[in-house]
Amino acid sequence: MASNLDRSKDKFAIPISGPTTGNVWRIVNYDSDIIAIHAALIANGKVLFFAGSQADSQAHKQGYVNAARYWNPQTNIVEVVPAPLDIDLFCCGHVLLGNGDLLAAGGTEFYVNDPHGRGRFTGIRNCAIFSPFDSLSRFPWRTVASMNFERETNPPRGGGRWYPTLVLLGDERVLAIGGASSSDSDYENNIMLEVFENGSPGKWIDQGRQSDVNFVGGSGDLDYPRAFLLPNGNVFVVHVYDGTIGFSHEWNPVSRAWRTYLNTPGPIYDYSPAVLLPLLPSLNYNARVLIAGGKSPKKIDLSLENPQWVDTSPRKLENAPLRLNSSAILLPDGKVLVVGGVPDKLHDESALASHTNVAELYDPSTDSWQNLAEANVIRNYHSVALLLPDGSVWTAGSNKNTDPSWKDDVGGVPNPKFDRRELRIEIYYPPYWKLIRPAISSIDNPSMSYNTPIRIFTSKTTSISSVALIRCSTATHALNPDQRFIGLVIHERDFESIIVNPPPSQNIAPPGYYMLFIIDDGNVPSPGKIVSLSA
Repeated sequence: MASNLDRSKDKFAIPISGPTTGNVWRIVNYDSDIIAIHAALIANGKVLFFAGSQADSQAHKQGYVNAARYWNPQTNIVEVVPAPLDIDLFCCGHVLLGNGDLLAAGGTEFYVNDPHGRGRFTGIRNCAIFSPFDSLSRFPWRTVASMNFERETNPPRGGGRWYPTLVLLGDERVLAIGGASSSDSDYENNIMLEVFENGSPGKWIDQGRQSDVNFVGGSGDLDYPRAFLLPNGNVFVVHVYDGTIGFSHEWNPVSRAWRTYLNTPGPIYDYSPAVLLPLLPSLNYNARVLIAGGKSPKKIDLSLENPQWVDTSPRKLENAPLRLNSSAILLPDGKVLVVGGVPDKLHDESALASHTNVAELYDPSTDSWQNLAEANVIRNYHSVALLLPDGSVWTAGSNKNTDPSWKDDVGGVPNPKFDRRELRIEIYYPPYWKLIRPAISSIDNPSMSYNTPIRIFTSKTTSISSVALIRCSTATHALNPDQRFIGLVIHERDFESIIVNPPPSQNIAPPGYYMLFIIDDGNVPSPGKIVSLSA
């Protein structure tokens, strides 16, 4: 599909090196061209974003489902990327694989208002892999094995996922969980668990049913569940719906057994971001999870004998407004940035009138919140945010400016007076931007392994207090299960370099591409370097 970039819509150019002060927002000079519903920082340092039919049922019906773009941080411009022509990846799940490829699974079969559907969105079984190292003169996507049909159906039918979550396991398999089933399914939600083993074309292996562990029914309880790989190799799953954390579970991929945490504190709402807090050697790499978005964010320490969800300290933002559809981003200084959000979980016009543009910063080391600068662009439903290697945060996407009289708020024929897609890209530069930052001169081997120490060259060896790996990640719908911060132990230092131990295991740091940062004794991080990690 040809690009329709209109350079006359430029706002203002920003230097590639960014501003000279921190805690500021800048709008990028080129618009995104398509709405950035799904986004990933991939191994070549670019941001890939795609949207399938772009939340437009007419585009879906007419087969315009191949919306995909690159944003290049070196040039600040958007490039057209070929996308699958016959798979609508709108509302799919995605994850970065150990080799740097991106796996996208599921997507949209029918829109809720489609007369051929079941009065709801339904999912597809199709899957595709994007390979960032392929030249764009070739097609960078390839189709791979479709997900399974439902168990115990004859003939085989059903399956499919719309709003699924994908999680990379330590052994490089991918777990698929949740999402709405296809139109010929016996179930509204896909209650199967299945794992993907990469190959040509790869295969999906049935892992049993979620219903076996007494998942509670209800609206949205299997939509984009928040899920994270734990250091013990298990997967922690949180289903958030109807204003509460419905259930929290831990799944063992070896035994396929579940552990259920029964407490259900509220209120926490759908479309609240969740993040696995930094895995630190000083804390024995214990897993902690934060869920933001509600008036009282929650956290849980999974290293405890009886883990419980508890409130964080109070937020500092006046009246602590809901910020649903917001994004939570792990920063290289170990803090969590929360950006965007509105008080309605979908895309109601009244919500846009009371949006939250002030960024908030959570420090897990002190359990404290801080207010930061206010963004220029409202980020609502279908917005995304990603950490970039230089330590800034890329934000894009969002529904906007829908006609209040337009009742079909999930697709259909839009009023031509309105554009429901937010196309401005904005970058946030955290407070450490204005400080004197350490720098990585080079790394002895950017292809890291689990049994070889890493030598990092820097002129500030005596002042470096810690080293962090932050995984390149993917984002959609306030969800980013790829996101991961791993602290590394400094083993030795001399006048020109420091030597750090590699991550202790593949469950703590799954194979893949990471940003490597050094942090000085003032907790100021360097710009990062992208490195690979493999067994």
